[in-house]
Amino acid sequence: MQDERRLAPRSASPQYVVEAIRRAVTLQPNSVFYDLGCGADARIVIAMAQAVASDAQQQLQQQQPSRPSNDHNSVQLQAAGTAAAVSGPDAGAPHLHPLQETAAAAAAAAAAAAADNRLAAAAAAAAAAAAPSAGATHGLPQFVGVELDAAAAAQACAAVAALPTEVAACISIVEGDLLQVPLRDATVVYAYLLPQGLSLLASKLSAEAPHGCTLLSYMFKVPGWEQHLQATLPVTSGLPGRPDVSGVSKLYMYRQI
Repeated sequence: MQDERRLAPRSASPQYVVEAIRRAVTLQPNSVFYDLGCGADARIVIAMAQAVASDAQQQLQQQQPSRPSNDHNSVQLQAAGTAAAVSGPDAGAPHLHPLQETAAAAAAAAAAAAADNRLAAAAAAAAAAAAPSAGATHGLPQFVGVELDAAAAAQACAAVAALPTEVAACISIVEGDLLQVPLRDATVVYAYLLPQGLSLLASKLSAEAPHGCTLLSYMFKVPGWEQHLQATLPVTSGLPGRPDVSGVSKLYMYRQI
Protein backbone atom coordinates (compact mmCIF):
# COMPACT_ATOMS: atom_id res chain seq x y z
CA MET A 1 0.00 0.00 0.00
CA GLN A 2 1.47 3.30 -1.07
CA ASP A 3 1.99 5.92 1.62
CA GLU A 4 -0.54 8.71 1.21
CA ARG A 5 1.93 11.31 2.43
CA ARG A 6 4.14 10.65 -0.61
CA LEU A 7 1.21 11.42 -2.88
CA ALA A 8 0.53 14.85 -1.41
CA PRO A 9 2.48 18.09 -0.92
CA ARG A 10 3.82 18.81 2.54
CA SER A 11 1.78 21.99 2.87
CA ALA A 12 -1.90 21.98 3.81
CA SER A 13 -4.74 23.43 1.77
CA PRO A 14 -5.25 27.13 2.51
CA GLN A 15 -8.42 28.07 4.34
CA TYR A 16 -9.54 30.37 1.55
CA VAL A 17 -9.87 27.47 -0.91
CA VAL A 18 -13.27 26.87 0.69
CA GLU A 19 -14.72 29.88 -1.12
CA ALA A 20 -13.56 28.49 -4.45
CA ILE A 21 -15.10 25.12 -3.58
CA ARG A 22 -18.41 26.76 -2.78
CA ARG A 23 -18.33 28.58 -6.13
CA ALA A 24 -17.58 25.35 -7.95
CA VAL A 25 -20.27 23.06 -6.54
CA THR A 26 -23.76 23.26 -5.10
CA LEU A 27 -24.32 20.63 -2.45
CA GLN A 28 -27.72 19.01 -1.96
CA PRO A 29 -29.07 17.44 1.26
CA ASN A 30 -28.14 13.99 -0.06
CA SER A 31 -24.62 15.00 -1.17
CA VAL A 32 -21.53 13.37 0.30
CA PHE A 33 -18.37 15.50 0.26
CA TYR A 34 -14.95 13.89 0.77
CA ASP A 35 -11.69 15.63 1.66
CA LEU A 36 -8.88 13.15 0.97
CA GLY A 37 -6.11 14.06 3.38
CA CYS A 38 -8.04 16.32 5.74
CA GLY A 39 -5.14 16.95 8.14
CA ALA A 40 -5.17 17.41 11.89
CA ASP A 41 -7.53 20.38 11.85
CA ALA A 42 -9.95 19.03 9.21
CA ARG A 43 -10.24 22.61 8.05
CA ILE A 44 -11.94 21.97 4.72
CA VAL A 45 -14.75 19.70 5.92
CA ILE A 46 -15.33 21.85 9.02
CA ALA A 47 -15.45 25.12 7.08
CA MET A 48 -17.72 23.60 4.44
CA ALA A 49 -20.08 22.13 7.04
CA GLN A 50 -20.24 25.42 8.95
CA ALA A 51 -20.99 27.37 5.79
CA VAL A 52 -23.71 24.98 4.63
CA ALA A 53 -25.29 24.84 8.10
CA SER A 54 -25.34 28.63 8.27
CA ASP A 55 -27.01 28.87 4.86
CA ALA A 56 -29.60 26.26 5.87
CA GLN A 57 -30.40 28.12 9.10
CA GLN A 58 -30.89 31.40 7.22
CA GLN A 59 -33.22 29.72 4.72
CA LEU A 60 -35.17 28.15 7.58
CA GLN A 61 -35.64 31.51 9.26
CA GLN A 62 -36.81 33.07 6.00
CA GLN A 63 -39.36 30.29 5.48
CA GLN A 64 -40.85 30.55 8.97
CA PRO A 65 -44.12 32.52 9.24
CA SER A 66 -44.12 35.76 11.13
CA ARG A 67 -44.82 35.65 14.84
CA PRO A 68 -48.49 35.71 15.88
CA SER A 69 -49.91 39.04 16.86
CA ASN A 70 -49.30 39.76 20.53
CA ASP A 71 -52.87 40.76 21.31
CA HIS A 72 -53.28 38.86 24.58
CA ASN A 73 -52.76 42.04 26.60
CA SER A 74 -55.86 43.62 25.12
CA VAL A 75 -57.80 40.43 25.80
CA GLN A 76 -56.66 40.41 29.43
CA LEU A 77 -57.62 44.07 29.80
CA GLN A 78 -61.06 43.31 28.42
CA ALA A 79 -61.44 40.42 30.84
CA ALA A 80 -60.25 42.56 33.74
CA GLY A 81 -62.71 45.28 32.74
CA THR A 82 -65.53 42.77 32.71
CA ALA A 83 -64.59 41.51 36.17
CA ALA A 84 -64.38 45.06 37.52
CA ALA A 85 -67.79 45.88 36.13
CA VAL A 86 -69.26 42.86 37.87
CA SER A 87 -67.59 42.91 41.29
CA GLY A 88 -65.69 46.16 41.59
CA PRO A 89 -66.99 49.00 43.83
CA ASP A 90 -68.88 51.48 41.73
CA ALA A 91 -71.30 53.90 43.39
CA GLY A 92 -73.24 54.49 40.18
CA ALA A 93 -73.60 50.86 39.18
CA PRO A 94 -76.95 49.10 39.77
CA HIS A 95 -77.04 46.36 42.38
CA LEU A 96 -77.21 42.89 40.75
CA HIS A 97 -79.31 39.99 41.95
CA PRO A 98 -77.15 37.20 43.47
CA LEU A 99 -77.94 34.88 40.53
CA GLN A 100 -76.98 37.64 38.12
CA GLU A 101 -73.76 38.20 40.05
CA THR A 102 -72.93 34.49 39.80
CA ALA A 103 -73.56 34.43 36.05
CA ALA A 104 -71.52 37.56 35.51
CA ALA A 105 -68.64 36.20 37.59
CA ALA A 106 -68.68 32.98 35.55
CA ALA A 107 -68.54 34.99 32.32
CA ALA A 108 -65.61 36.99 33.64
CA ALA A 109 -63.77 33.81 34.64
CA ALA A 110 -64.36 32.32 31.19
CA ALA A 111 -63.01 35.46 29.54
CA ALA A 112 -59.92 35.38 31.76
CA ALA A 113 -59.34 31.70 30.94
CA ALA A 114 -59.62 32.46 27.23
CA ALA A 115 -57.03 35.21 27.67
CA ASP A 116 -54.69 32.82 29.45
CA ASN A 117 -55.10 30.28 26.63
CA ARG A 118 -54.24 32.89 24.03
CA LEU A 119 -51.23 33.94 26.07
CA ALA A 120 -49.98 30.34 26.30
CA ALA A 121 -50.54 29.77 22.58
CA ALA A 122 -48.67 32.95 21.67
CA ALA A 123 -45.76 31.98 23.95
CA ALA A 124 -45.61 28.49 22.43
CA ALA A 125 -45.63 29.87 18.89
CA ALA A 126 -42.86 32.32 19.74
CA ALA A 127 -40.75 29.57 21.28
CA ALA A 128 -41.25 27.35 18.23
CA ALA A 129 -40.21 30.18 15.92
CA ALA A 130 -37.06 30.86 17.94
CA ALA A 131 -35.97 27.23 18.31
CA PRO A 132 -34.01 25.53 15.49
CA SER A 133 -35.85 22.85 13.58
CA ALA A 134 -35.18 19.35 14.90
CA GLY A 135 -34.94 18.05 11.32
CA ALA A 136 -32.67 20.78 10.01
CA THR A 137 -29.47 18.84 10.68
CA HIS A 138 -30.81 15.77 8.88
CA GLY A 139 -31.27 17.88 5.75
CA LEU A 140 -27.59 18.82 5.52
CA PRO A 141 -25.01 17.15 3.26
CA GLN A 142 -22.51 14.75 4.80
CA PHE A 143 -18.81 15.66 5.01
CA VAL A 144 -16.10 13.01 5.32
CA GLY A 145 -12.47 13.75 6.11
CA VAL A 146 -9.98 10.98 5.34
CA GLU A 147 -6.60 11.05 7.09
CA LEU A 148 -3.84 8.44 7.02
CA ASP A 149 -1.88 9.59 10.07
CA ALA A 150 -3.45 8.21 13.27
CA ALA A 151 -2.44 11.16 15.46
CA ALA A 152 -3.71 13.70 12.94
CA ALA A 153 -6.97 11.79 12.56
CA ALA A 154 -7.44 11.83 16.35
CA GLN A 155 -6.88 15.59 16.43
CA ALA A 156 -9.36 16.03 13.60
CA CYS A 157 -11.95 14.02 15.55
CA ALA A 158 -11.38 16.27 18.57
CA ALA A 159 -11.81 19.39 16.42
CA VAL A 160 -15.12 18.07 15.11
CA ALA A 161 -16.30 17.11 18.61
CA ALA A 162 -15.79 20.71 19.75
CA LEU A 163 -18.24 22.03 17.14
CA PRO A 164 -21.93 22.75 17.75
CA THR A 165 -23.96 19.55 17.66
CA GLU A 166 -25.83 20.36 14.45
CA VAL A 167 -22.52 20.91 12.60
CA ALA A 168 -20.60 18.01 14.14
CA ALA A 169 -23.47 15.64 13.32
CA CYS A 170 -22.81 15.93 9.58
CA ILE A 171 -19.01 15.43 9.73
CA SER A 172 -17.16 12.10 9.88
CA ILE A 173 -13.42 11.54 10.18
CA VAL A 174 -12.03 8.31 8.74
CA GLU A 175 -8.52 7.12 9.56
CA GLY A 176 -7.18 5.32 6.54
CA ASP A 177 -5.44 5.35 3.18
CA LEU A 178 -7.29 7.46 0.63
CA LEU A 179 -6.69 4.77 -1.99
CA GLN A 180 -8.36 2.16 0.23
CA VAL A 181 -11.35 4.10 1.59
CA PRO A 182 -14.51 3.30 -0.45
CA LEU A 183 -15.84 6.23 -2.46
CA ARG A 184 -18.96 4.58 -3.86
CA ASP A 185 -21.24 7.20 -2.30
CA ALA A 186 -19.07 10.20 -3.16
CA THR A 187 -20.81 13.18 -4.72
CA VAL A 188 -17.87 15.59 -4.48
CA VAL A 189 -14.23 14.69 -3.80
CA TYR A 190 -11.67 17.33 -2.88
CA ALA A 191 -7.96 16.51 -3.10
CA TYR A 192 -4.70 18.40 -2.78
CA LEU A 193 -2.38 15.78 -4.25
CA LEU A 194 0.67 15.66 -6.45
CA PRO A 195 0.13 14.49 -10.07
CA GLN A 196 1.19 10.92 -9.25
CA GLY A 197 -1.35 10.81 -6.45
CA LEU A 198 -4.05 12.28 -8.68
CA SER A 199 -3.38 9.65 -11.34
CA LEU A 200 -4.02 6.86 -8.82
CA LEU A 201 -7.08 8.64 -7.47
CA ALA A 202 -8.50 9.07 -10.98
CA SER A 203 -8.28 5.33 -11.57
CA LYS A 204 -10.03 4.68 -8.27
CA LEU A 205 -12.83 7.13 -9.03
CA SER A 206 -13.32 5.69 -12.50
CA ALA A 207 -13.70 2.23 -10.98
CA GLU A 208 -16.04 2.93 -8.09
CA ALA A 209 -17.41 6.48 -7.89
CA PRO A 210 -20.93 7.08 -9.27
CA HIS A 211 -21.44 8.84 -12.58
CA GLY A 212 -21.60 12.59 -12.14
CA CYS A 213 -19.15 12.57 -9.25
CA THR A 214 -17.16 15.81 -9.12
CA LEU A 215 -13.44 15.87 -8.39
CA LEU A 216 -11.94 19.15 -7.20
CA SER A 217 -8.16 19.22 -7.45
CA TYR A 218 -6.23 22.07 -5.88
CA MET A 219 -3.09 23.31 -7.66
CA PHE A 220 -2.51 20.29 -9.93
CA LYS A 221 -4.32 18.95 -12.99
CA VAL A 222 -5.33 15.29 -13.15
CA PRO A 223 -3.18 13.46 -15.72
CA GLY A 224 -5.25 11.93 -18.51
CA TRP A 225 -8.52 13.55 -17.45
CA GLU A 226 -8.55 16.44 -19.90
CA GLN A 227 -11.93 15.34 -21.27
CA HIS A 228 -13.47 15.57 -17.78
CA LEU A 229 -12.26 19.09 -17.00
CA GLN A 230 -15.26 21.37 -16.49
CA ALA A 231 -13.81 24.56 -15.07
CA THR A 232 -10.67 26.21 -13.70
CA LEU A 233 -11.19 28.60 -10.82
CA PRO A 234 -8.62 31.07 -9.49
CA VAL A 235 -7.92 30.74 -5.76
CA THR A 236 -6.60 33.56 -3.58
CA SER A 237 -7.30 34.97 -0.14
CA GLY A 238 -8.59 38.34 -1.33
CA LEU A 239 -7.62 39.88 2.02
CA PRO A 240 -6.13 43.39 2.13
CA GLY A 241 -2.37 43.29 2.21
CA ARG A 242 -2.16 39.70 1.03
CA PRO A 243 -0.63 38.97 -2.39
CA ASP A 244 -2.88 37.88 -5.23
CA VAL A 245 -1.76 34.35 -6.06
CA SER A 246 -4.64 33.51 -8.38
CA GLY A 247 -2.28 33.44 -11.35
CA VAL A 248 -0.76 30.18 -10.10
CA SER A 249 -3.23 29.02 -7.46
CA LYS A 250 -6.07 27.15 -9.15
CA LEU A 251 -8.91 24.81 -8.38
CA TYR A 252 -9.60 22.35 -11.20
CA MET A 253 -13.10 20.91 -11.40
CA TYR A 254 -13.59 17.52 -13.10
CA ARG A 255 -16.81 15.59 -13.54
CA GLN A 256 -17.24 11.98 -14.58
CA ILE A 257 -19.74 11.65 -17.40
